[in-house]
Amino acid sequence: MPQPSTEERLLRLEFQIPGLTEATKENSAAIKGLTQTMTQLNAALSFNRGAVSFAFRVAGATTTIVGGVAAFFMWLNGKLH
Repeated sequence: MPQPSTEERLLRLEFQIPGLTEATKENSAAIKGLTQTMTQLNAALSFNRGAVSFAFRVAGATTTIVGGVAAFFMWLNGKLH
């Protein structure tokens, strides 16, 4: 005797538990929405991590340049006096 398909089993359950198919569809839609939200959140976090990393790189480069300029003027000041 062949096994009933998933759809047939769901239809049999539908008669036993009214609203099962509708609830399953709603749960599926909710899971899909949650997955999209998590994907968007992950993308936003990745972008923020990249932006923060870039800001620190710029700050580090700026500090290095300012430090180099200050060192140059300190050296120049020592040569002139």
